[in-house]
Amino acid sequence: MRRHLATRQKEPVGESRRGNESVVILVSGGRDSATAVYEALEHGYEPDILHTSHGQRTEDKEYECAKALAEKVDAADFLHIETGHLS
Repeated sequence: MRRHLATRQKEPVGESRRGNESVVILVSGGRDSATAVYEALEHGYEPDILHTSHGQRTEDKEYECAKALAEKVDAADFLHIETGHLS
């Protein structure tokens, strides 16, 4: 059964069922990534942001967006890993 988003109960910002734990979030630099980071913050987690570059055409722009997001939310850590050799 689907719940409508408007009926979903949210915890107040800064409060969490788990306390102030860190969480690693794989970030591409797009909107879904930003949403995941802000959801983690809303639930009281401190995001550690991981970004990978695997040779995609938009690699530079995605990196810039991921890095800017990490700076904007004052992420606990930002790690960039080159994984093009795995493609």
